[in-house]
Amino acid sequence: MTFLLQDLKKELIHLLSTYYSISEANTIAHQVFEYICNEKYPFFPEISFTEKQFSQYNNIKSRLLNGEPLQYILERAYFFDLTLYVNKHVLIPRPETEEMVEWLIKHIQNTPNNIQKILDIGTGSGCIAITLKKKLPYIHVHAWEISPDALDVAEHNAQKYHVEVHFLQQDLFQSDIYSAFSEYDCIISNPPYIPWTEKYQLAKNVVEHEPHLALFVPESNPLLFYEAIAVRAKNAGKPIVTEIHQEYAHKVHDLYLTMGLKNVQLYKDMSQNYRWITANLID
Repeated sequence: MTFLLQDLKKELIHLLSTYYSISEANTIAHQVFEYICNEKYPFFPEISFTEKQFSQYNNIKSRLLNGEPLQYILERAYFFDLTLYVNKHVLIPRPETEEMVEWLIKHIQNTPNNIQKILDIGTGSGCIAITLKKKLPYIHVHAWEISPDALDVAEHNAQKYHVEVHFLQQDLFQSDIYSAFSEYDCIISNPPYIPWTEKYQLAKNVVEHEPHLALFVPESNPLLFYEAIAVRAKNAGKPIVTEIHQEYAHKVHDLYLTMGLKNVQLYKDMSQNYRWITANLID
């Protein structure tokens, strides 16, 4: 039996259109067939799949229709110009996080003597830390992560791109780490910030597959991580850059001001949503 790429692609787009927009379904389908064919553009519609490729396609299709994110199925996600290894132990890198990192890179390039050593808290896949090191090779980058499984992923990605990032399994809430903040010129973090009550508002593929440790915070204290970072940064007199929940942007802003941080500034992403906040940064 012959399995033509053009027929399988039409089938997959049709099936995915139940869960995604047509443009998203097209993008996912393209990445699937790029992965199976092991090649970039262009695709030739008349290409026939082998039995092995058809079996691989059916496996991927089944997992997609079960809500599993494509990035976990293919074990890769894109961040800037990096193709990172990802699995169920790490959050899938988001474009909004790219915007925050790009902003920080430009800030450092414009003030090259102010920031020489950076700490990334909750590094996950290592996307922030590795990008900073690749774009700014003269900067010393350290990264903390509480999950040993996530740390394995981050270290794998750093080795893949031959960058030196100092990874450490560390719990932000340990009382004995206050002095550690004084070592760094800047703290960056994309901490958990989604209250548990919002769980059912999220897409099924996020809730059922991405690590809850990296997503959710208690409803009773949604600013838990921001407060912990701010207390330590203030005591050490260090600037911070943190990604935020757009609905809690002004609460984080007010928290930072109340805690005595200076130069507190909110920033919007390309969708005009408040996405990150900075404090104590000096131009």
